Amino acid sequence: MIGYDLAHSNAGLIIDKYNVFDEHDLDVQRMKQEVTHDPLWKELEATHNYKPPKNVDELLYGDILEILSTLKYGENKKTEILKSLTHSSKNLAESYNHYVTFELFRNGAEEDDELSLLKLGDIYQEGKIVPQNYTQAYAYYESLFAPGVYSFITNAEIAAMAMYNMAYMTHNGLGKQKNLTLAIIQYENSQKLSLRSANYMLYVNKKLAEWEKFYFDRYLNATGKAQDVSESMTVKDIVKYQLTYFEEKYSKPLFMGFFILAAVVLFLVKLRLENYMDIYLKDQRRPKTD
Repeated sequence: MIGYDLAHSNAGLIIDKYNVFDEHDLDVQRMKQEVTHDPLWKELEATHNYKPPKNVDELLYGDILEILSTLKYGENKKTEILKSLTHSSKNLAESYNHYVTFELFRNGAEEDDELSLLKLGDIYQEGKIVPQNYTQAYAYYESLFAPGVYSFITNAEIAAMAMYNMAYMTHNGLGKQKNLTLAIIQYENSQKLSLRSANYMLYVNKKLAEWEKFYFDRYLNATGKAQDVSESMTVKDIVKYQLTYFEEKYSKPLFMGFFILAAVVLFLVKLRLENYMDIYLKDQRRPKTD
C-alpha cells in the first residue's frame, strides 16, 4: 500500500539497525540436526503418510528465499546463495545482514527511492559493508538531484544530508576534485534545504572552507603560483603560509619595537641607578655626629 520502493528502504533500515539474522538462523547443519531429532519429526517418519520435503534447505530458509525472490534473483543465483549458507562460520550472520541490507537499498535505488540513494552513498562512503569508494558515494548523493528524481523528493532532510555530504567531499577532495568555491555553495544549499540539518558541524566545515579560500586567495595574490595549487593545498599549508607571511611583514617592526623597548628600559634603569648613587654619595659626605 505504501509503495514498493519504500518497502525496500524500510526493510534495509530494519536489517541494518537490528541485525535480523543471527548465527543460529544461518546454521543449516545445526537446524537440520535439531529438526531430524525432534520427537514429532521422528513420529512423522514412522507413519505411512510421511512425505519428507524434497529440499530441506528450502524449507528451513523459506524467509530468506522470499527475500531473494523479492530482490529479483533467478533460480541459479538463489541456489548459489543457499549453498554458501550451508557452511556456518563466525561472521556469516553479520555478512548476510550486510548483504541483504545492501541489496535492499540497491533495489530501492533502482526505483529512485530517495532514502535508498542516500543510504547507498553512506555505505560506499563509510566502507563498512562494501569496499570504500568515495567516487561511487558522491555519484549516489548527486543522483538525488537529477531532474527526474529531485522533483519528486518529499523529504527535505534527505536532500539536505546528501548536499552536506557532497559539500564535505568536495571540500576535502574525496571522490570529487577539491573545489572550495563549490564546497561553500553546497554547504549553503544544504542550509537552505532544511533548517534541521544546519547543525554545528555544517557551520564549522563551512567556516573552515571559507577560511581556506580566503587564505588561498591571499596566497595566490602573494606568490602568483598556478591555480592548480588549490587542489593540494591543505589547512596545514595555509597555517604555514600565514606564519611566513606574518614573519615577513611583522618581524622587522617587532624587532625594532623590542630593541626600542629594551633601550628605554635600560635608560630608565640607568637613571634609577644614578639616582641611587647620588643618594649614597650624599649620605657619605654628610658629617658624622656623636
